[in-house]
Amino acid sequence: MLSIKNDKYFKELKNRGILLNRASNHNIVINAINNFNDYLQFDCSYNGFDFIKENVKLVVQIDDKRVDIHQNFVYSDTIFFDITLYKKYTFDFKIYKSDIKDDSSISFWFEYDGHQMDAQISFNQVKPHARLTNLFTHSYWKYDKNDVMLKTSKKIIFKKMGLLGRIKQELLLYRDFITESTKKKLGYQALLLRLLYRMTRPLYFNKRIWIAFDKLYKGGDNGEYFYEYCLNRKEDNVRCYYVINKTAHDYQRLRKQKYILKYKTIHEYLVVLNSECVFATHANPFNFLAFTRGKEKYFRDLMNFDVFCLQHGLTIQDIPHLQNRVNDNTKLYFCASDLEIKNIMQPKYDYEGYDYIKKTGIARFDGLKNNDKKEILITPTWRNNMANSVTNLGGTRPYYKEFKNTVYFKIYNYIINNEKLINHAKKYGYMITYLIHPTLTAQINDFDTNNYVKIYTVTEDQSYEKLLTESSLMVTDYSGIQYDFAYMRKPIIYFHPDELPPHYGSGIDFEKDGFGPIIKTVDQLIDTLCEKMKTGCKNDDKYIKRADDFFLFNDYNSCQRIYDESIKYLNNK
Repeated sequence: MLSIKNDKYFKELKNRGILLNRASNHNIVINAINNFNDYLQFDCSYNGFDFIKENVKLVVQIDDKRVDIHQNFVYSDTIFFDITLYKKYTFDFKIYKSDIKDDSSISFWFEYDGHQMDAQISFNQVKPHARLTNLFTHSYWKYDKNDVMLKTSKKIIFKKMGLLGRIKQELLLYRDFITESTKKKLGYQALLLRLLYRMTRPLYFNKRIWIAFDKLYKGGDNGEYFYEYCLNRKEDNVRCYYVINKTAHDYQRLRKQKYILKYKTIHEYLVVLNSECVFATHANPFNFLAFTRGKEKYFRDLMNFDVFCLQHGLTIQDIPHLQNRVNDNTKLYFCASDLEIKNIMQPKYDYEGYDYIKKTGIARFDGLKNNDKKEILITPTWRNNMANSVTNLGGTRPYYKEFKNTVYFKIYNYIINNEKLINHAKKYGYMITYLIHPTLTAQINDFDTNNYVKIYTVTEDQSYEKLLTESSLMVTDYSGIQYDFAYMRKPIIYFHPDELPPHYGSGIDFEKDGFGPIIKTVDQLIDTLCEKMKTGCKNDDKYIKRADDFFLFNDYNSCQRIYDESIKYLNNK
């Protein structure tokens, strides 16, 4: 059996002839399979990166024909305590449909020093776009009318399969749900939902179903703006749905509109399984579509929708672990600035060579029209060391009792209750709004209150658009909401105290490219705000110029461009 010794880190052990690892210990992992007109594309990874560097050759073959492999450098690090433990070897390849016959198969093996070893394959445990799953023996994917993909531990198999053959395969899969499922109750529920999908499929057939979402506990972001735009478009036979939790304040505002999907309902499951594309504001969209806690493994073959990234903020930060091409199998990525495109086009995002990055603007920018009401908006982001570690997808994080002891709380509670700041607000006719980050919503009652500071959380009946358009000036640290404010060419102050460093890379050089001055101390911030109120919160020309240079558009037509790019892609893929 082929075994390779790792001499990068353990040269002494190698010299003593001690076996450190085996290539056979690691599977080829299929992360995504995509169906295009003439070919199928496979995105894969292999944990034994150092084996490949030791002149081991990875071979992919369909029947007796070798396939060209393209190594990519998409983000694939496994990190503990900010240290990269290991990096995967990532690659992709194409199988042309003209090379596929009935009973054709794809196999993988390694070659080294004249030896060959078959490679085991597996399908990513958490990525539905892997199409197949190791959980069920009879997992399958119908990628074309009578063309089906199956799997074994070492091969991917192609079969020509008519209706009767597919019915038999489906029944075998149902049996697997009962006999092989690790959660029997979930297996029965999935079986019933697949039957309901088959029964109701004619109701959705030939309809173009699109889905948008924001945070499930709050609307008013890019998802809702794009959904609202689609409601007013009558052509193309598009029906765009919007997903939101029924416990959200915004659900009461939206519930009477067309195509509102309540989170985790039978209706949502069926719409998702029949959808053409999903407009995602956050990574891992399947969680927002209710296919959580392993449910997606029962429905991978039915999830044939494309994922389009609407974004929540702008991709200025260094976040390839979330927004690389393979993570969500993203097909279109809508951007507002050349600076974020420069960031996304780094190899670790793996968009180079794909026509997926689109210059459109951000959907919610269409609503950002200045309506100044003499308000100062203070809206810092959060820090991961002073919030409850428990997360709740459908809602905000639980209360964290130690929050009041953090430097973060003490600084911002002092600012919003500062006597000098409040007196200047009274004198010059300003109100002060403190917008708590969504992660810290449960901490709202920790802050002291006064008559000149309004404290809001995103879960209240308060829209981002209203807060932003009516504010005269923004104070933030690193929050992505700065770009919304800069889009309106309003003044921004960055508050960067040394005691509160960010917990992620900002991605922007605030000295060179920021939209306002940087303040380092509380006293300096108070003095600056007082002076700004005294002079009417006017923006400096140099920061207006920076905003002009930063944004690609300023015409309130972002939704139209997003829609047009989406239709173009879907009609020509």
